[in-house]
Amino acid sequence: MAPDEQLEKIDTLNSQAWKLNRHDPQKAILLGLEVKEKSELVGYKNGVAQALKTLGACYTWVSRNQEALSSSLAALTLMKELGDSGNEAQVLYNIGSNFFFLGDYENSLRYYQKSLVLNEEIGNRIGVADSLNGLGSVYYTIGENERALEILERSRRICEEEKETHVLIKVLDGLGETYLNLEQYPRALENYFVCLDMIRETGVEPHTQAFAFDGIGNTYSGMDVPEKALEYYNRSLELSERLGFKVGMAGTYTNIGKLFRKAGDVTAAMDYLLHSLALAREIDSKEWIYKSSEVLASMYEEQGNLQLALDSFKIYQQAREEVRNEKASQRSKSIELQHQMVQTESERALLAAKNKELQSYFDDLTLLSEIGQSIISNLSVEAILDTVHASVNTLMDASGFGIGLYLEKEKKIHFPLYIEGETKLRNVRFDAFDTNRLGAWCFQNKKEVFINDIYTEITNYVKVFLQPVAGRVVESLIYLPLLVKGGVLGVITVQSFKKNAYTNYHLDILRNLAVYAAIALENARLYENMEVTVEERTHEVVKQKEEIERSYENTRLLSEIGQDLTSTLSFELLFTKLHENVNQLMDAPVFGVRIYHPEKHCVEYKFEIENEVRYAPEFVSMDDQDNYSVWCISHRKAIFINDNLNEYHKYTNEIKVVSGEMTHSLIFYPLLVGDRVLGAISVQSFQKNAYVPYHLDILKTLASYTAIALENAALYENLEEKIQERTSEVMKQKEIIEEKNKNITDSIRYAKKIQQALLPSEKDVLKSLPRSFIYYKPKDIVSGDFYWHTQFDEYAIFAAADCTGHGVPGAFMSAICNDLMNQVIRDEHIIMPAEALRLLDIKLGMLLKKSTDKSANDGMDIALCSLNLKTNKLLYAGAHRPLLVARATGIIEFKPNKLSIGGYDMGDKHFTHHEIDLEYNDIVYLFTDGFTDQFGGPKGKKFKFKQLKQLLLSVHDKPMPEQRRLIDASFRDWKQNQEQVDDILLMGVKI
Repeated sequence: MAPDEQLEKIDTLNSQAWKLNRHDPQKAILLGLEVKEKSELVGYKNGVAQALKTLGACYTWVSRNQEALSSSLAALTLMKELGDSGNEAQVLYNIGSNFFFLGDYENSLRYYQKSLVLNEEIGNRIGVADSLNGLGSVYYTIGENERALEILERSRRICEEEKETHVLIKVLDGLGETYLNLEQYPRALENYFVCLDMIRETGVEPHTQAFAFDGIGNTYSGMDVPEKALEYYNRSLELSERLGFKVGMAGTYTNIGKLFRKAGDVTAAMDYLLHSLALAREIDSKEWIYKSSEVLASMYEEQGNLQLALDSFKIYQQAREEVRNEKASQRSKSIELQHQMVQTESERALLAAKNKELQSYFDDLTLLSEIGQSIISNLSVEAILDTVHASVNTLMDASGFGIGLYLEKEKKIHFPLYIEGETKLRNVRFDAFDTNRLGAWCFQNKKEVFINDIYTEITNYVKVFLQPVAGRVVESLIYLPLLVKGGVLGVITVQSFKKNAYTNYHLDILRNLAVYAAIALENARLYENMEVTVEERTHEVVKQKEEIERSYENTRLLSEIGQDLTSTLSFELLFTKLHENVNQLMDAPVFGVRIYHPEKHCVEYKFEIENEVRYAPEFVSMDDQDNYSVWCISHRKAIFINDNLNEYHKYTNEIKVVSGEMTHSLIFYPLLVGDRVLGAISVQSFQKNAYVPYHLDILKTLASYTAIALENAALYENLEEKIQERTSEVMKQKEIIEEKNKNITDSIRYAKKIQQALLPSEKDVLKSLPRSFIYYKPKDIVSGDFYWHTQFDEYAIFAAADCTGHGVPGAFMSAICNDLMNQVIRDEHIIMPAEALRLLDIKLGMLLKKSTDKSANDGMDIALCSLNLKTNKLLYAGAHRPLLVARATGIIEFKPNKLSIGGYDMGDKHFTHHEIDLEYNDIVYLFTDGFTDQFGGPKGKKFKFKQLKQLLLSVHDKPMPEQRRLIDASFRDWKQNQEQVDDILLMGVKI
């Protein structure tokens, strides 16, 4: 073969190897070594240089960093000799990438910058774009996202102008990652999808495609669109499996686990996280071991499985520590590689000294690892303090040493033990938010304090020099925050009486010790909490057992009392027995039975006792509306008060005491037999908050027994036979009524099942409208309100409707209207809400005309929407029910027609057609009038429409499940003890 042909073949092979360097680095290495050998045999310097350039890049991709830098340095020397500035810039880029994967971002930036400057000098715009991409990657990795955006956007513009695809794919993926970091989700998706389109067109960068799929999944997860997130996570998994990219698979499994945890599917979340942990262990990926086990520990803790939580937390801490050691090892490797850049003899001498320092660093690192395991094996604070102190003294001057823990209740930093030479100072404390204390500054700012000359450097942190709370003034000191899971447990400090006692090396050592100490203290706290939790739960079980036993005993006693009372035929004996028994069941220093005399229009205080003193009978007119007994008898309702001075106004205009002293806690219950009220029974206490609802239940039972006993006694006084007849009659009526009530209730409960079957399942609604919620709260067992949903083509149609009445009548109307909507909309595919309402009105009117009840005003109020899922255009029409749209700028109201579907007016009705262009994150709210008509609040007034708009505006930026919870909580807070006045329905749909 002619020499020219040989050189041409070498150039061709070099070109092939370079094209393979990112897609198949192992194959490219074999080809590069072959080409290098052939080039050396024929003395072809350019061939050797190109082969070394390829080898430098490929060794980086397979983590053979030492060989990567050696090859790149040799290539760099040859490129300079050949005057090949373009390839010299490429080699500088490769060196920057090598340092990037070692985590040495400072040197990575330096070599990417050198590459950029050289490419700009020679006018290599594609090289400039690639160098900018390298710089941008470093910046978004270290959290400087705004700087990353500026650089990556500049790189993209160059790529688009030069029509450079390979670099642009990497830039787009980086932009997606950066916008994701900034939570600018639409921009992140835009870049990821363009990146994917280019990868499909070119067929290159399969690993980048897997990362892009995962990034899209993370973006949709951040946007709270779990179905889309899961779709792209699965795509990433499929591609990673095909590529054998197991690290990517482990990461995606963890992301899916977090997604299911967020959705509340604990079983699925656990499955994916355990899968990730198993795969990470298989490939020995410490990073994904600790990331997956950290989430598992948190989930186990939420479930109350503290032992598994502690086990997972230990796995997390051990793996994270191994990652830190690997990072330290990588940092050390980075230092070694930097030393290879030194060319002169004097620099080589310096290298030897650095290597000696490095060896010392490795020795200390090994010692630190052993110390760390010793520290985190302790589960008591005192043992941790002793271990850390013993360790720090072997590594630096620690004339003063202490660990301060934050006491949240007291807002102080507490040093259980501060050691100063041979002196041990105990329980040293200072204000955690004192701006002139160095320890407090460290704690508040979560930053290090590093001082080697206290009098000149202290003002770098605080304004005023204060004497120490305990001990002497030192010359040098270090404070570090103890960080765990983003929180601060406290601070650790070493101090010296010498100036310039500490170096950055000592700072690094203390950082390691601080991490170990924080882990150990957190483990100790977790262990202590586990013991406390066990003790608390044991106490809770015992308490529950006692409550059950007390409840059983009271039930048994009430049964005995009831049998005793109902067998008593003497008024005096009845009262005596009642008084004896009621004091066994509750605090009742004041007790009375008041008899109602309807013929005299008065209440007789016939049986009244206070602190064992019996009062003479008194009479109170039924016209005295400020008397509690009169109120109880008139309203036939209980009175329940635990603070008389502040609660009396619920029942009367003022407090009246007929006899004795004023009490603070009172219960009155009417004595009822059938439809007749015989009087009232009362227990009262001089203590506030003496009674709970359980006591009201007891008095209710006693009132029932007492009423029967009083009735029996009264009848017995007149005629014994009449008593027996009446008792038999009452019992029969009671049984008949109870049986009828049971049958009616059972029928209504079955009707509820039928009504629920008519409603669309929330699962189907969420499938069509994944970011939505339904707040549905019937007043009775069945409801006159109903929600409706269907989907065909690209339209999702949904409604909130309110039929005349509630309970059983309302439920019948809702079933009729639900069926009519299925006929008009679902069967006939009517997508225009105004037209659908017109047809509904006609059909319902035809049905109602068949009714013989001329005065019937049966009908339906409704808000009906049709949403185009592709264009986000919403069509709306309303019959007495408005539509609200919430967005960042406020609430927009769309008014309905003041017409009902059906009702008195049977004429031809026309409903207004609204077209609304919705924006991203808009929320559409539909609702019936039950919420706004509810009485409650401090003045017992209606909630009203204006207040509902304010409530929705205050919660609209929350996740949909959280909105539903907050709306329910607001309703309960407003309603309090008031009766629910109507059925309630509120739907929210987020775009």
